[in-house]
Amino acid sequence: MARKHTVKAGEHLMRIARKYGLPNWKAIYDAPENAEFRKRRPNPFILLPGDELHIPDVKPNEVKVSTSQQHSFTLKRAQTVLKLQLRDEDPDAQPLANARFLLEIEGEEPQESRADGEGWLKVPVPIDAEEATLTVWLTEQESVEWTLELSHLTPLDDDAGAHARLNNLGYDCGEPGAESDSATEHVLRAFQQTCGIEEPEPLGPQTRARLEREHGC
Repeated sequence: MARKHTVKAGEHLMRIARKYGLPNWKAIYDAPENAEFRKRRPNPFILLPGDELHIPDVKPNEVKVSTSQQHSFTLKRAQTVLKLQLRDEDPDAQPLANARFLLEIEGEEPQESRADGEGWLKVPVPIDAEEATLTVWLTEQESVEWTLELSHLTPLDDDAGAHARLNNLGYDCGEPGAESDSATEHVLRAFQQTCGIEEPEPLGPQTRARLEREHGC
């Protein structure tokens, strides 16, 4: 039976696939009925609330086993990966190489480790996690803490998506909202100037491509 799903804030394809009992996100993304969606969202991991998806039928897996023996089946909990780069607040925004960090998600064991030599951290998280607390030690005595909203980044054709990426890159646009639109445009102009981009629009194609490249997605 054909079904439609309207994307909500914080949802991603892995979470949606799990909700409908599908084996993975590609079952949705590669469905022929979602061809227009694929054109609109070339990055399958960044969705916009309001996007509509066709949900294909579930094809159950069958396993043949002997009825004369006892069998054990293990279901692995689906996970995704949190990937981000830690940088300092200096004008050069140098990466925090090998910084110690602690990631805490409600209901999960805290994960403590270190970023790599370029400040990147990659941590497995449950696909249904929506919020995490990240603590990073700048020195043995000094630390900073952030609350992360997981899977809430929207595409760059959404104003909020540009706003979030600029904030993540250290360009202060303030809190999202209508009152911050002028601040976002001002910061986009500063971003263009820094990158040597000359475009009449604050978020033209060159600016969009550069912002996506600098942010990593």
